[in-house]
Amino acid sequence: MVVIRHNPNHCGDGKTVVADSGKGIIMGKDMLSRRSFITGAATAGALAALGLTGCSTSKPATSSGDVTTWDKEADVVVCGGGGTGLAAACEASANGASVIVLEKMSSAGGSTRLSGGMVAVGGASYQKDLKGYTGDSPDKQYEYYMAVDAKGGNCIDSALVRDYCDNVLDNLAWLEDKGIKYVNCFGVKPVPGVDISLTEPPRILIPGDAETGVNAAAGTGRLHTDPLLADAEAAGVTFEYDVEVKSLITDETNGIIGVVAENKSGETFTVKALKGVILATGGYDHDLEMARGLSPWHYDSLRTKAMLCISNPGNTGDGHKMGVAVGAALSCMGGTMNTPINTQ
Repeated sequence: MVVIRHNPNHCGDGKTVVADSGKGIIMGKDMLSRRSFITGAATAGALAALGLTGCSTSKPATSSGDVTTWDKEADVVVCGGGGTGLAAACEASANGASVIVLEKMSSAGGSTRLSGGMVAVGGASYQKDLKGYTGDSPDKQYEYYMAVDAKGGNCIDSALVRDYCDNVLDNLAWLEDKGIKYVNCFGVKPVPGVDISLTEPPRILIPGDAETGVNAAAGTGRLHTDPLLADAEAAGVTFEYDVEVKSLITDETNGIIGVVAENKSGETFTVKALKGVILATGGYDHDLEMARGLSPWHYDSLRTKAMLCISNPGNTGDGHKMGVAVGAALSCMGGTMNTPINTQ
């Protein structure tokens, strides 16, 4: 989840936009009014449903009236230095903004760095160059997602999926421009009830370099995050590690104007966002309470430890909790994906 709040005193029209994590999806304020976003009493209901009210894991917002001094400031404050946070930092910096990234863990990369690094791109030239396949397109990728969703409950937002697919080739070009190379591609496995023509295109791209070969493995994701980190650092982005964002700071006139953070020593400090705050804190993979309220399968795996959750251990739903605390809704939050791994 990514939430960007533009301060009208610094960015023109004060538009609020929301972007889905890592997918380049941006939605304007006029669209937000048509979504199931919640405010006021409904927010408390959402927190209660998750078992987050009154517990140590909740992240209530801080009023600007409670902030006497600002310890740091930047045009853009990015909460989380994983794949999404790094991409956001690169783009904000490229557009002339000063950027500070607050990362909960001791290094950047998040779950993206731990992953196989694969990305899905309909109509990429690699399909023809590497597999001799033609006929795929962003439209067919959109059809695939919607066909699968139809078999799983019709819960995804078709407008966001449409936007993602419309921009997927541009997103690929952006990654390539950062020096990321792709060395293999393959299709997804058949989905019962879904036309094979939608699943067979080899649109899953695998990044590679001189060390990796052509097959993805855990950790191949570094081929995405390392170049983005280097790009951001070269552009002057400030990274602070072992820092957890505790709450968003809100102002009645300007909305979200900064964050309260805490370092490893337990010292809290405030960071003022002159133009916006981006939440790029990953999922709730390691948060037992959120799993219990949102995904019984995942909750059972965490509780019994029957499955190993190999994502970033810092993923405890921080951004979701802070977002809900200022009036955002949660949508399509359930489900989990298990992958069989031979550890012998």
